[in-house]
Amino acid sequence: MYEQILAALQATLDPQQREQGEALLDQMHKISQFAPLLLQIVSNDTVEGPIRQAGVIFLKNLVLGSWVAKEVKPGEPLGFNIHEDDRVVIRNNIVDAIINVSELLRCQLCVCVQTIIKHDFPERWPSLPDKLLTYLQNEDPNQVVGASLVLYQMVKTYEYKKSEECKPRDEVVGKLMPLLLQRSRHLLDDPSEIAAHIQKITFKILYAFVQYNLPKAVMTHEVLSQWFVVFQGVLEQPVPEAGYTKVEEDERPELIWWKAKKWVLHILVRVFERYGSPGNVAKEYEPFAKEYIKRYAAGVVCLMLKVFERKRNGEYISPRVLQQTLNYLNNSVNYSQCWKILKFQFQGLIESVVFPMLCHSDEDDEVWANDPHEYIRSKYDIFEEFVSHVSAAQMFIHSAVSKRRNVLQPLLDMCVGHLMAASPDPRQVDGALHLVGAVSEVLMKRKLYKAQLEEMLVKLVYPRFKSPHPYLRSRACWVLQNFSELKFDSVENLAFGLQSICELLVNKEEDLPVRVGAGIALQSLIAHQDHVQRLIGEQSAAIPEIMNALLDLIRDTENDDLNSVVQKLICEYGDQVAEHADDITKHLVETFIKVIEGNELGGDDVDDKAMTAAGILTTIETLLDVLEDNEEIMERLEPSVLVIINHVFLNSVVDFYEEVLSLVYSLTTTRVSSHLWSLFLPICNLFDSDTDYFLDIMPVMHNYISVGPEAFLAEPDRLERVISICQRVMAEETSGDDFQCHAGKLLEVLVLQFANAINNVLPRLLEIPVRKLMTNVDVSELRQICLQVVIAAFFNNPQFVIGLLDTITLPSGSSFTECFIGLWIADTDVFLGVHDRKVCILGLCTLLQSVVNGLSVNNALVARIIPSIILLLNGIRAAYAKKAENEKEEEEEVDEEEAEEDTGDDEVASDEEVVDADVQEIVNGDTKPIIDLVNGLSDTESDDDDDDSFDETQLESYTTPLDSETSAVDEFVTFKDLLESLNSSNPDVYKQLTGSLNADQLKDIRELFTLADQRKAAADSRRIEAEGGYQFVQTAVPGQFNFVGPIPNNFEFGNPPTNNGH
Repeated sequence: MYEQILAALQATLDPQQREQGEALLDQMHKISQFAPLLLQIVSNDTVEGPIRQAGVIFLKNLVLGSWVAKEVKPGEPLGFNIHEDDRVVIRNNIVDAIINVSELLRCQLCVCVQTIIKHDFPERWPSLPDKLLTYLQNEDPNQVVGASLVLYQMVKTYEYKKSEECKPRDEVVGKLMPLLLQRSRHLLDDPSEIAAHIQKITFKILYAFVQYNLPKAVMTHEVLSQWFVVFQGVLEQPVPEAGYTKVEEDERPELIWWKAKKWVLHILVRVFERYGSPGNVAKEYEPFAKEYIKRYAAGVVCLMLKVFERKRNGEYISPRVLQQTLNYLNNSVNYSQCWKILKFQFQGLIESVVFPMLCHSDEDDEVWANDPHEYIRSKYDIFEEFVSHVSAAQMFIHSAVSKRRNVLQPLLDMCVGHLMAASPDPRQVDGALHLVGAVSEVLMKRKLYKAQLEEMLVKLVYPRFKSPHPYLRSRACWVLQNFSELKFDSVENLAFGLQSICELLVNKEEDLPVRVGAGIALQSLIAHQDHVQRLIGEQSAAIPEIMNALLDLIRDTENDDLNSVVQKLICEYGDQVAEHADDITKHLVETFIKVIEGNELGGDDVDDKAMTAAGILTTIETLLDVLEDNEEIMERLEPSVLVIINHVFLNSVVDFYEEVLSLVYSLTTTRVSSHLWSLFLPICNLFDSDTDYFLDIMPVMHNYISVGPEAFLAEPDRLERVISICQRVMAEETSGDDFQCHAGKLLEVLVLQFANAINNVLPRLLEIPVRKLMTNVDVSELRQICLQVVIAAFFNNPQFVIGLLDTITLPSGSSFTECFIGLWIADTDVFLGVHDRKVCILGLCTLLQSVVNGLSVNNALVARIIPSIILLLNGIRAAYAKKAENEKEEEEEVDEEEAEEDTGDDEVASDEEVVDADVQEIVNGDTKPIIDLVNGLSDTESDDDDDDSFDETQLESYTTPLDSETSAVDEFVTFKDLLESLNSSNPDVYKQLTGSLNADQLKDIRELFTLADQRKAAADSRRIEAEGGYQFVQTAVPGQFNFVGPIPNNFEFGNPPTNNGH
């Protein structure tokens, strides 16, 4: 079979024979010894490389999919898994294979070994640690590398597990730790590439070992001290000059020596942040944290400063090493032992090392000129911030100025010096503006500086909008964005900044990064400055120009951040945007098609394109939501939006199904056209292909039913499809309670929307919730919605439903009707919110009337009907009050918050630690904060529990005719009319039903009757008001931008502010 496998792998490399070869491998893979023979082929260095590559990929997929048997549903055939005899052979040989094969094959085999360790270690593979020990003791570097990679996979397997689950890993690492330390110390004297490679793997092992828990039995202070000596040696060891000659300058960060240093810093930062920061670590690590600060903190800070000293002296330091070094110092600012060392070096460190990082660089210049799209991507990529040394520099400066005294003013003096120099260096000006923007939050809080910030913007930032250097124009936009929450004393100054960024944005000759920066700054100003909202609103002609500029930028740059800007404009200026909605929508549709067609081609920016495309769909949805009440515009926009919807469905672009279904929902909110009805079947088919989309299609189905009821019933198959969908969701155990609750709600919507018009399918429809109820549903929400479907049908047609329930016989022989009524009344307390209580109340009123009319119900249950109704009416009364209170709060909510003034009290001296006060008290042994915290949480949880029953439930957004303000059915009035009717027509029955009520319940009835009269009068008033109608006259608000006057050019922080106007 060896030769057959070899031939099949060979065939897969030939396009003419590929399918035949893959089919042959698929036939053979279940045969005993296939997997071991495949591993043998991969390990055989006499076999051609491409064949071995094809073999290792097939082996990897086989191990990933078939190492253990997959779980199957009851009744389904068992899946294939590799036989245990074959697994034994693979376990015995895969480590040797990893050691002997090339790096390309080794990567694939490591994936295999991780899967094997996950399932078989330690029970079925107890020999692994000894084998690793043997190879790690060997002097052959290939054996050391291979064994280290296997150890790394084992440690990674336990990386995210709880500490108590990691004992097998800890035992292995504890056994191998002395050997790892010894070899790491030995390699400090070896500058070779293979030595650095082994070091890098060792440090990756150590990082994975300590990333989420610190095994103190293994990582004792004695062991940690030895590792710190190794770390010091690695960081201080220079990169061999020979290494630099092999690569271009921009490829230097990929040199193995820099990667080893990077992983050392990863470990140091992680240990400090997670285990070595007193007052900010888990309780179990507090003793370690105090010891860490005492033993290591000062020494490691000095080590970090040495890294920067070499940078200051002109040596090359890789960006990731700089970033991690800054991250360590950022955390060091909090602790006095560290700050005592750092503070004397701080200003010099900033001026000579950190400040240049903030300045526009040669690399920035090259990317800006040659690939502005990549420049934009890198500057606005949120993931880039996590690895950027520039972002780390910003955070370090921000932490220092916000937490330590006498730090901010020298930095500001340095910045003002660069900004106001007689012949300023434009790159240093960029760095100065960058630094000022980075500490904007602190400046806006400090009383000393807050009053001067507007003048600072006018004198030092605004002139850069006209700078001949495009990166300074972009930086000015960024600085204004960072100060967008500043309260301006002069509207003219604010308006000048607004006009400046708008001019940059709409100027098609401007550099793309500048225009993008201007657009994002505009969003911040609109969000935080009421005057800006008014100024733009008054310039109706400016809005389409701004919008078109943003849409062009989205198309040109595919930058997702700009989608948020467009969405903000749409929300703020819906009326003005409406006039141009057609063009906006067409533009967005064309851009979306362009982006996803480019996405299908692949490339490094696939994820970015996908985010941009999703952002475009969200922007279109925002536009539709804002304009949903304008039926004429919605009708015009529909064809353009359908282009996207049809493109996604026809081409099965599954990544955007959720967003496209949201678009269908938005289009069907007020009307359902024939074109939208044509999507009904594809959406149902989407559910048939994957039931996971049910929650996404639920809102669309609700619209089809509630917005287009006549057309929905005009095609009987539509009703059948919806019922079938709900039936499938309810029947599948894997659906989950949330899915099944939504399915029940959709059934209830059908019942309440169509009432007696669907009596022909009502037996089949009600069978779904009834069957679920007969399974003794434990989840109260699911049981309640199942009851509610039947109650809704009973309210519409009591005799019909009782007749159906009477046909069902329980296994005990008793009638299901009696059982259902008992369950209903017993569960009245689980009906929450407004709608659910209303349905239950109306159902109970109908039940009471049915009892009076002759329905046979147990007397004990009958006696509980009116008390249950009183309970529900009191609950719904509170729910209405809570709803009104929430609406009032939303209407009255005005954003009057101003930035808190900071007098500098949050700064601490160098001999103080920066930790949360409550946390520090806990560290010092004071448990009062814990008690207060627990009590506070208890109170909060108690309040929340009380309020939850009066809040809108999750499913109440799916409205029915009963929820309409114009609904003729009022639960309070219904209850009052019923009791008054009974009192007059059947006084004996009335006395029997109310005779057992207590004084509180009778008092409640009187209050509820009064409320019923008030609600009836209010309903009559609304009806009369609606018939009368109202007319509104709109008046135009004139306005224009007008900016005059010179910009002053002198400024100094700390002096009294001068006139802020122009």
